[in-house]
Amino acid sequence: MSVFVSSTIEFLFVDTQQNESLSNLFSIDSQGFLRTIAILDRELKSDYNLSIYIYDSKLKLNSLPTTILVQILDENDNLP
Repeated sequence: MSVFVSSTIEFLFVDTQQNESLSNLFSIDSQGFLRTIAILDRELKSDYNLSIYIYDSKLKLNSLPTTILVQILDENDNLP
């Protein structure tokens, strides 16, 4: 699958359970990969149900949302 990301494409990340923006935590890079842009702590939240909306400002088109589940793996950051 090929993904093209340009300056006219905008992504909105919404928590499907809380119905709030998660655009401060996730992004899509120029190759189309989902990336985190903040440190996620599994002890605070173990998973994120994301709806991703895409808007093309040049063509004035919105996409239907794509929903994905992001599960946070545990890292032993507190030694016993």
